[in-house]
Amino acid sequence: MSGHIATSGSLCWNTPENILEVVRWAVGGQIGLDPCSNPQSTVDARVSYTLPEKDGLVESWTRSGTGSIYCNPPFGKT
Repeated sequence: MSGHIATSGSLCWNTPENILEVVRWAVGGQIGLDPCSNPQSTVDARVSYTLPEKDGLVESWTRSGTGSIYCNPPFGKT
């Protein structure tokens, strides 16, 4: 967003459910892989990579065999 100033200290900002509904519809149901998940995620992908156990920047996205991939990466000032 133009001019947006982030004020949260959290890096776990989740995608709003109304957007996820459209994404799920577009991929034909359940999202296959969420490579940048977090414990509070509502993506509900078949496979999720969550730090520190699984790093979505290191793990294979193609060998997961999941088909569709949805990524809402963590972001912030840190």
